[in-house]
Amino acid sequence: NYVDDSHYKPSIGDRILGRVMGKNDSTQDFGVLITPENIEQELQKTRTNRENWAKSNPDLIELVEKSYRDFQSAKKN
Repeated sequence: NYVDDSHYKPSIGDRILGRVMGKNDSTQDFGVLITPENIEQELQKTRTNRENWAKSNPDLIELVEKSYRDFQSAKKN
């Protein structure tokens, strides 16, 4: 889905824009339209999914935390 580590492929960008602009009904499974009525529910889903992922990937969590500690330590020097 990415051209590099921070840029979507054009086809993914088109899907995002179509979803945001309310076009492309074929992408209804692509993302969730956030409204004042559903934002808290969607945020809770995201938090729950993140917690479940973290519990399933403790090695990656430790890698990121160690990288952050190393970065902070290097900044001080």
